[in-house]
Amino acid sequence: QHSGISTGAGVFVNKALLPCWQKWKPTYRIGTVIDVDFEENTCTVGIAEQYSCEQGLTINQSGVVWDETSDSVPGFDDFADRYPSFPLVTNTGDTKLTMTPALMADMAAVQADVQNRYKYKLDKDQYGTLENWDFMQEGGSGDCEDFALTKAKKLLDLGYPASAIKIEVGQLPSGGGHAWLVVQTDKGDYALDNNYQNVIKASSLPYSNRRRQTGTTWGSRGVKLSDVPIEYMDGVNADAFIVGDRVVVAFTNQNWNQPKVIGFEMNPRGPKAVYPYGYINPKTIRKTSSSGKVINAAFIAAATDMPPFISYVNKELYNLSSITAPNVLHIDVYDLTDGTLKRTVLCAVDGLDNTGAIESFCMYVNAAKYIFITMQFYNEAVGFHTYAGMWVFSPTGAIVNYKYNWGDRTGTGGGGGGGTFTGWPLQY
Repeated sequence: QHSGISTGAGVFVNKALLPCWQKWKPTYRIGTVIDVDFEENTCTVGIAEQYSCEQGLTINQSGVVWDETSDSVPGFDDFADRYPSFPLVTNTGDTKLTMTPALMADMAAVQADVQNRYKYKLDKDQYGTLENWDFMQEGGSGDCEDFALTKAKKLLDLGYPASAIKIEVGQLPSGGGHAWLVVQTDKGDYALDNNYQNVIKASSLPYSNRRRQTGTTWGSRGVKLSDVPIEYMDGVNADAFIVGDRVVVAFTNQNWNQPKVIGFEMNPRGPKAVYPYGYINPKTIRKTSSSGKVINAAFIAAATDMPPFISYVNKELYNLSSITAPNVLHIDVYDLTDGTLKRTVLCAVDGLDNTGAIESFCMYVNAAKYIFITMQFYNEAVGFHTYAGMWVFSPTGAIVNYKYNWGDRTGTGGGGGGGTFTGWPLQY
C-alpha cells in the first residue's frame, strides 16, 4: 500500500520495517550465474544492486563487488550509428558532479520543461517500428528513451559533462521495458524519468534489471556470492544451469551468508539440457584437398547461436576431416586466439573413406560441457550409402556414446552401429 493513503501502521511498515526486513532478513533475490562448478554442485552468482523504493536504501548487504558488462541495447546502438559524435556515444568516462543548488535547479528546469511541453507517444504509433531512439523535435512527442535523450541533450547544452549523464534501462514492475536519464552526483544519483513529474533519487525507482550506459557499453553493479549450493530438483542440480542464467536465490534462515540457487527466474530447464552450438551449410563443406583425400569443413559458431557458458567457445573453430584413416571422422577443435589445437574428437563410422561428403552437420553442448554431434553424409565407395547418426563426447574429446544408421538412397542394404542412448535426452 502506498504510504500516502496508509494507516499509521502501514506508514510504519513501509517506511521503517519493510526496508530493514528486505536488507537484514533476505528471503529471495534474483541473480545471474557467473560460473558453475559441476563437480561440487555450486555456482557463483551476481546479485544486482537493488533498492527499497520507499526510502531509496540499498537492500544488498556488503560483499565482493560484481561489475557486469551486459549485452548492448539495439535501439541505442542504432542511435549511436546515426549520431556518432553525440557526447553520450563518444564518452568513455565515469564521474560525479558536485551537488549544488544551481545543479538541482537546472535538473528541475529541464525535467519540468520536457515533461510539460512534450507528449508521450509510442514508437510504433509514431514511426511504425518497435524501437526508434531519437531526440524529440521542439515541443514534439516520443516515448521513454526519447524523453531521456532529449533531457540529456538539454543538460549537455548547459555545459554538464557526458561522463556524469547516463541513460539507464530497466524493467518496470509490470514487466515492460523502460529507459530514463540519470545524473551522477556526490550526493547520490538523480533520475529524470518521464514516469515522474519531479527529479527524484534514482535509488527510489521501483525498477529491476537496471543497466547503465557509458558510451555504447552497458553495465550493472552488485554483489558477488561464491560457492553457492544448487538445490534445484531431485537428481538434477548443477547440470541444468549455464553461465548467464537468471536464477532465484533463496537465503536459508533469512541469512545473507546462507544462499542457495533453487530455480530459474523464468522458463525452467530440465536435466542435461542441450543447446545448439551452430551449424554448417552443406553447400559450403563439399570440398576436397588437391590430393582428393581430405574432405573438410570449418565454421565459427557465432555468439548469438549459443549460450555464453564458456568464454572460449566463441573463439573456437572446428575442422571436419575424413582424412586418410578409414572408418574414422576426425573433428579438430582449434582456439582461434592462438591457433592451438584444443582437442580432437573421433567419430567411428564403418565403411567411411575419402570419396564421400558431409551433407549436414550440427553441434550441441549441454551444461556439463558434453559435446553432441549429429551429422548426415554419403559415401561413394559403398554405393552412395547415406549415414545419419549422433556422437557424444566428453569435454576432453573422449567418446561417450554414438549411434548411427545407414542405407542406400532406395532404402535397401542398410545397417547400423554403435551403442544405445539410454538416459541421454535427445532434445534438439
